[in-house]
Amino acid sequence: MNPLDIKAQLLARAYASCKSGQVAFIDESYVIPKHAGTVSFYYAAAYVAPKSMHATIRQDLIDLVGGTYWHSTEAHRVEDRRPIIHDLCAYVGQGDDSEYVLLAVRSPIAEDDMDGESARALCLNALLGALHSRGVSLAVVEERRHVKQRNRDESIVRDLRRAGEIGGMQVHFTTPSIEPLLWVPDVVAFAKSQDTRGNAFGYIEGCAHKLFMLEVDPPEKQQPPAAEA
Repeated sequence: MNPLDIKAQLLARAYASCKSGQVAFIDESYVIPKHAGTVSFYYAAAYVAPKSMHATIRQDLIDLVGGTYWHSTEAHRVEDRRPIIHDLCAYVGQGDDSEYVLLAVRSPIAEDDMDGESARALCLNALLGALHSRGVSLAVVEERRHVKQRNRDESIVRDLRRAGEIGGMQVHFTTPSIEPLLWVPDVVAFAKSQDTRGNAFGYIEGCAHKLFMLEVDPPEKQQPPAAEA
């Protein structure tokens, strides 16, 4: 059995054991300080959609992009592919009332956070905690390329679980080649990042009303809990 088949089986098991009707799909977009110019940010986007609609949405996404591969940054570099980004954002905007995107934002990224890993951790902490509080019991997250990065993400989840911040919510890492629904947070985070950087492509306009922002402060700016009376 090849690695992709194994990943597909593991994802199927995660879906089978999902205890709620809603599933979140998570991806990112960022500009780290050394590449920022005038603005740096980290966006972690979670697209929430009911399990009952997943099959339909998957097929719609594949039809829109004309195949089984998608990456928003790559598509944007090809002028003829840019209309597809608009189409995808419009599709998200036309979704059912039960569908939405929660976007955790850390901006600016601290100057000493050279690779943006601290900003990612802050955003994932806030995002996963918010999803748990909204009754989401499964978060499907795009698996990152390098082992060191994947280990960091697993550590974030373990720390959240030990702290009781996400209860029994499953956090499953996989690839968009297995789950096209990960294309949605990819394209929405990309569209929002283009808007933030002042690029006038207007991608985000098609789904801006589906976007809920979650501003994330660094630990030193977060308010301590109120003292008990």
